[in-house]
Amino acid sequence: MINAKKFGGEPLDALGIALYRSCQPMVKRFMRWRGAACHRLTPSGPTHPRRPRVRRICFTLQVKPDRLEEYRRRHAQVWPEMLAALRDTGWHDYSLFLREDGLLVGYLLTDDFEAALAAMDATEVNARWQAQMAEFFDSGRPDQHMRVLTEVFNLDDQLSDDQLGDLR
Repeated sequence: MINAKKFGGEPLDALGIALYRSCQPMVKRFMRWRGAACHRLTPSGPTHPRRPRVRRICFTLQVKPDRLEEYRRRHAQVWPEMLAALRDTGWHDYSLFLREDGLLVGYLLTDDFEAALAAMDATEVNARWQAQMAEFFDSGRPDQHMRVLTEVFNLDDQLSDDQLGDLR
């Protein structure tokens, strides 16, 4: 039986029950990751007493404009062993965004970006992947030419209880 207190005391209709049940595995995986990883991550900005902090990393690269479709195709099915290596070396919530002129923006969460890069560099699967990806970039291996951006604003950092004051 689903506990209605979790949903503001309102009973769930059939659709609500189906959505709740379909989301449970994803929520459980997130909570396991959060429990295993987030609590030990270091802050990147002001700390908040109720939530763990991670370091947010954003970087850019430039994909050759004539190779965009192939680059998208290769990233639609990344090798399972590469996905596992990224996860195991501290890359979390990793996403890539590609603009039509080839600007590639990467975003991830990690507790130590330099350590995550070094750990990936030590894997055999990364050497194979980077050798294949180098053809899409004028600069060669993309993992050696990321231009990391400086974070200048984060909503959650500025919405801490101390800064909200009387606006709550």
